[in-house]
Amino acid sequence: MVWCGRSRWCHLAVVIDCGTREALGRRMSVRGHTKTAEAALEEALIQRTRHLGGVPRRRLRSDNREVYRARKALRH
Repeated sequence: MVWCGRSRWCHLAVVIDCGTREALGRRMSVRGHTKTAEAALEEALIQRTRHLGGVPRRRLRSDNREVYRARKALRH
């Protein structure tokens, strides 16, 4: 979570390449929903492969928050 001012915390989802430590995808939202994590993951896949279709299997490591364990987010 990141302090966004005016008594508000925002949720930040970041996808980092474990080898290069490069931030490939990032999304911020007022609520930490699965859609936020899914959008960050999609951005990372597009950044790395230039498309979403036909992506080889990748390993996703997370901090085990619920938004990363949801079936919809893990489907990619």
